Amino acid sequence: MRKQDQINLETAQHEQLNQIVRKGEHKAREIQHAHLLLKMAAGWTDARLAETFSVSTRTVKRVRRRFLEEGLEAAVFDKVRSGRPVEYAGADQALIIATACTPAPQGAEHWTLQLLTERVIELGVEGISRETVRRTLKKTNSNLTSKGSGA
Repeated sequence: MRKQDQINLETAQHEQLNQIVRKGEHKAREIQHAHLLLKMAAGWTDARLAETFSVSTRTVKRVRRRFLEEGLEAAVFDKVRSGRPVEYAGADQALIIATACTPAPQGAEHWTLQLLTERVIELGVEGISRETVRRTLKKTNSNLTSKGSGA
């Protein structure tokens, strides 16, 4: 390891990493990165770190590089990842599930996705598609074709 790649932690940083490791209120990845940084500061080699923590040497090098270039926060915590936000969550999903658990409409033996989608739109969920209803029910292991409609 080159001298310039040596990790030197300030007392506050060392204490912060110890808190992350001890409390257990963080993601496993964050705890692992905190362990890596603490052991890097203690002079462990990349190979020893990789073997001890069951990660690749590339991960060890990436954590070190992030610490040296961007600081402690970037090395330990994940960046916010982009992605499409959930469009129908919380109350909308609860409404879909609650509606699916009710008896099927008159004239139908059981709920179909189309009937359920139409009912949910009537109840105020704007612009929802049949596919969104299907995915929501799939996450809850609902079975629309049973007599009890999954209730």
